[in-house]
Amino acid sequence: MRRWLLAALALVLLATAGWGYWERLNKTRLAYALEANYQREFYDVVGQVEQVEVLLAKSLAAGSPRQRVLYLTEVWSRASDAQSSLAQLPFKDVNLSASRKFLAQVGDYSHSLARSIAGGGGLSADQLAQLSRLHTEVGQFSRELHDTEAKMARGGFRWIDSWTKQPTRVALAEGGMLDGFVNTEKRMEEMPNLVYDGPFSDHLERRVPQGLQGPNVTKDEAVKTAREFIDVPEQANYRVTSTGVASGPIPAWQVWFQGPDNEGVTVDVSKQGNRVVWLLDSRVVGQPQLRGDQALERAQEFLKARGYDTMVPTYSIRQQNSQVIVFADKQGDVLIYPDQVKVKVALDTGRVNGFDAVPYLMAHHERQLPAPRIKEQEVRRKVNPSLKVERVRPALIPLDGGKEVLTYEVKAMLGNDPFLVYINALTGEEEQILKVVELPGGQLVM
Repeated sequence: MRRWLLAALALVLLATAGWGYWERLNKTRLAYALEANYQREFYDVVGQVEQVEVLLAKSLAAGSPRQRVLYLTEVWSRASDAQSSLAQLPFKDVNLSASRKFLAQVGDYSHSLARSIAGGGGLSADQLAQLSRLHTEVGQFSRELHDTEAKMARGGFRWIDSWTKQPTRVALAEGGMLDGFVNTEKRMEEMPNLVYDGPFSDHLERRVPQGLQGPNVTKDEAVKTAREFIDVPEQANYRVTSTGVASGPIPAWQVWFQGPDNEGVTVDVSKQGNRVVWLLDSRVVGQPQLRGDQALERAQEFLKARGYDTMVPTYSIRQQNSQVIVFADKQGDVLIYPDQVKVKVALDTGRVNGFDAVPYLMAHHERQLPAPRIKEQEVRRKVNPSLKVERVRPALIPLDGGKEVLTYEVKAMLGNDPFLVYINALTGEEEQILKVVELPGGQLVM
């Protein structure tokens, strides 16, 4: 009997040891996967900023308006990608809001110039000088990123330490490997304001958010709101590792959560109104199990459960193993494009791993919309006769400089190519044309 008990005990100990071994192995594999994802995002930032610098140089050297438009449009796309990848990196003590804002302004300023040239305008001496200054600044940014990359390679820096240690202490202990980011951020904060009539211009960022009401909240109240908002199983298992203040157009508290297997979630909660501004889940997403329509359904459920019950999906795009869906608010039967939120859904589990309500909170309010003076039948006659109209609906769209205009959104086909044409509902003038690019994982509107 005693021999049997000893054998049974040995089996239990062996099984426990085996379970512990596999648990450690799985955590190690997850850590490697998470680190690989962060490394990929970092190298993407380095590469995209490098390309932005090259394209700005080409736009300055271009002799034809057509080539200059092509280069400036590509700057817009690359700067947006760099900004997106930079936002994915797990910084806690290093605030990169000024760097992200700079990339947004570079991209949007380039897009604004491209539209002006495409419309038959030229570039003034001041605009060329501004473009040259941006080229110089982006070049400095690129060099600092390459220096940081070299330091990290020499010092064996790991991004996942940003969730398990304090990043500032990591940087100091390992030779200041994040100093390049810190120095860049300081320089960006000291840059003079970029003044132009684009949606990222400084005079617009100084607007008071129109979608926030009520008194300011405490840090503890913000933590409670953030915990209730995150889309994770068993929220109680996610502990608060740090809190701070987020900078940007909306003053906010920033809350960092850490869950099992070092999964990190960052949430910004507005100081006024106690609204979630932004969310990012750093979990590595596995192989897709959901279709795009299932991700859309999950995003709609997420929004309705959190009070966004009048949002309409506009378009979506696949990003790695996640689906990003853009929603716009609706007032009556009018689609309100300035009031947008983005929801990012992981296609392996259906968890929401990203949320951005900055445009919505900056712009949302009950509007006194004018009555259209143009009938739908007249709108159909105003579009190019080569286009086959599929749908017409009223939509409020933003214009450069922060203005808004009531339009009819006309979805139409030119052969096999889909377009969105916006006709002013008061004057009948054509305000904007966007091309819808169909991709395997969704649509891209350009």
